[in-house]
This record gives sequence, C-alpha cells and structure tokens, in this order.
Amino acid sequence: MNLPELVLSVASLLLVPQDPPTTAPEASTSATAKSDPIQLSAEELAKLVEDLRTRLAKDAKFAVPAEVQVRLATAKDIELALIEEFTPRIVKLTVAAGYEENESVARDVATQTAKPLSSALFAKYATGSRTVLVCLDNANRVLALQPDLLTVPALELVRATLAHEFVHALDHANYAFDRELLECNTADEVSALDAIMEGHAQFIARRACAAIGLEDAFVTFTGLVLSKATATGFDRVAAEITHGAIVHSYVQGEAFIAALHAKGGEEAVARAFREPPTDPLVISNPEWFLDPSQRPASEFDVEAALAAFESSFDSERYLPQRSRGNAALLKGALALLPDQEAVDALAAGVLGLDILNLQPKEDPKDGFLICSIASFRDSNLARSYRDVFAKLDAIKCEQMKTGRVQIVSSKSEKIMTGTDEVDIYDKDVKNGTQNFPVKTAVLVRGKVSIEIVSSGRAFTPDEWVAVAVKLADAGMMKSAAGNESKGN
Repeated sequence: MNLPELVLSVASLLLVPQDPPTTAPEASTSATAKSDPIQLSAEELAKLVEDLRTRLAKDAKFAVPAEVQVRLATAKDIELALIEEFTPRIVKLTVAAGYEENESVARDVATQTAKPLSSALFAKYATGSRTVLVCLDNANRVLALQPDLLTVPALELVRATLAHEFVHALDHANYAFDRELLECNTADEVSALDAIMEGHAQFIARRACAAIGLEDAFVTFTGLVLSKATATGFDRVAAEITHGAIVHSYVQGEAFIAALHAKGGEEAVARAFREPPTDPLVISNPEWFLDPSQRPASEFDVEAALAAFESSFDSERYLPQRSRGNAALLKGALALLPDQEAVDALAAGVLGLDILNLQPKEDPKDGFLICSIASFRDSNLARSYRDVFAKLDAIKCEQMKTGRVQIVSSKSEKIMTGTDEVDIYDKDVKNGTQNFPVKTAVLVRGKVSIEIVSSGRAFTPDEWVAVAVKLADAGMMKSAAGNESKGN
C-alpha cells in the first residue's frame, strides 16, 4: 500500500470533520422553512453579523474576537481553505505512521478529501484567515434535497450556525487548536481533540443561543449535523460508521465538556484543550479524565496480545498502524442491528477498543491483517459482543449482495480448541473487478473479545484459530505474571 492509499483509507478518521451543513439567511424577507432559494448580499450579511455580535455580547456575555471576519464564499473558497488546513496534518500523521515526508502527495490527498466536503459545507471557520466562510450555493442545494430538515426560519438557523462557528473562532484565539492539531501523532489524538473542539462549540453555542432566543434554531442546527445519509449495502455500513464519528464529536464531545464544566469549571475545560486525552474512549467517560484512577484496570494485557499478533507475521512485509476506537464508533459499527438496547449496553460497558492494522509495505497481495481487542466491564458483555457480531455478520451478508462492494459468498463455523470456542467467518468479497478472500476469527476470553481479520491473504481455519489463541494466551499469561509480581 503506498502513501496516498494509506491516507485515503483512513481520511475520515485522520482529518478533523468540519461543521456539517447549516443554512444561510435571506435578509430581505422573513425566510421560513421550505422557503425559496436564499439570496444574500455582502452588505446584508455584514448587518446580520453585526447584529448577532451585539446580541451575543449583551445577552450571552460572549464576545466574538474582533479580528474574526465573515464573508460570502464559493465552494472553491472552502476547498482551498480545507486543503491548506489538511495538508500539514496529513504530512505529520503519515510521517508519524512511518512514511517519508512528501508534501506534494499529502497535498494531492488533501485535495481529494477536500473536494466532496467543500460542496456540502454551508459555513466553515478558516483558521488561516480567521474568517467564517458562508456558501449560499451549498445551502440552497442541500436544503432543496432535504427541505424537511429546515424547521425554523432560515434567518434564525444561520444565526445559530454562526454562533457555533464563532465559538471555534474564540477557541482558536484562546487555545490555538490549529497548532495543537499539528502536534497530534495519531488519529486517536485527532479524534479526541476534535471531540473537545466540537463539544465545546456545541456547549457554549447552545447556551448562547438560548440566551438570545435561538434555542429552537440551535436544536435544528444540531439535527442537521446529526442527520444521516440514505444508503444501502456497503455504503450504508460506511455511512453508519461515519455517523458514529460525528456523534462522538458533537454529542459525546458536548457531554464531555458539560461534565468537565460541572466538576471543574472553565479551568477543567481549558486543561482538556491544553492536555487532550490520547484515547478517544475517554471522551465518553469524562470521569476518567477528571480522575484517571477511576478507569478500571484491565485484567488482560492488550499490549502483549497485540505484540503477539505483530510478531506472527514478517515485519519486512508489513507496517503496523495502531489506533483506538470509541463508544460512538462502536455503536455506528453495530447500527444495522435491530436490537439497539444490546448495542447501547455494549457501548456503555466497553473499557477499551484497541486496533492493530498491518499494512503491506510493497505488495498488495500480502493482504491486510487487522487485530481488534474489545475489553468490557464483565464477561457477559464480552460474550454478548460475540453473539452480536454473529447477527451483524448475517445482516451484512444480506445487505451486501449488491452494490459497489459485494459479499459474493459466505460461510461460518465454530472450532473448539482446548477450552476456547472460536467463531470463523469466511467470505469472498468483490470490489469492482477484484475478488479477494476475507477471513475473520472471533474468540472470547473472560472480559475480552479478540477479533482478527485477514483481507486479501488466504489462511486455513486452523491457522487463523492458532493465531487467535496465541493472542489470548499472550494477554492472559503476561497479565497473570504481572499480578504475581505485584503479589510479591
């Protein structure tokens, strides 16, 4: 896998999501839901912004930095702003992942990532110019496709949107989060910092909008942010995971900030910006940030298990990529299941989601190898996760019979080895003109579920079972050795 392929394969997690679409106002009329296309001159926008600044300062005690500008923009303007922000982040993350620095390739990837975003965003705070860009063409296009999402007058909705963007501008002035993003070495760090940024913008803007009579408009804005795209097959699976990332940033991020503010006030929030957690799972468990001793200790040595996985394959052929999941992404990955109560219980009870992805360095035929270890509060949840996995697999096989990525054939079996029962899933997957095997093994030991996946490289069931058992043994033995040492 070359550098562009690496970055594009994880771009949705590596790059901070921009604020999803919200609409712009029609200043000359009292625009209402399902109104005609919005038209706004630069002068009208300036008057609206001046009025909003005044109301926020007077009634919400929220002073927008004087240097922050707001202007009408095109999708191309937004694209260029995104490229300038994305390029250095991609350079930093890919170098940290073990690749040589290549700004030209990084800019190409940034451009490919920015193009679809730039045609969907209604507004964006650009850190380089300290300007909120408002694109009416995007607003009108999206609202024409989804008119029912606009439930308040457009003029009110844009004010709520700008309030959210103004918090980003204030945080940029106070915390220089653009520099903090460039210090992130992993997608996990970006994910956690993004949740702090978006969560704080939601927390402050929600209170500010309530103070100036825009509470309903802010609820509508948030509804637009959290709206799901309609999709089927593989696209539905991908859309649910993307939606999980948005929930992580906006919903769990806001709850995280609210918890910090309740316990430690502005100083606790400021500490989150200065010292953001490196594990995104902390966002859904703010008590772990406030008091790290509150995080339950694991009885399983995840690091030893992941090291055993990596050592099972030729290090000259694979480049390891570490990452961690979070509760919202777990829910997104399981969103196709009809029993969402079980999914909620798993998300509430997960203590760790550790992932090791072995990427082929040169030959794609070496295939991708992935190990995911989910640690839960109790063994019942771990067993529930295995059962849920089996149900989800059946749903995916049905839904992905057609589409751009198809499951051509699938079979599963249970293999007993010692006291372990390992679930094996064999699939033949088609992506365009390419067919490749995908083999998954799921093993539960105590409070831990181990999932290993091979995509594009063939293994026999017995070979894959042996790898899964090796990982479980490594985690249990290292953990047991550590406990004995502490006992002495």
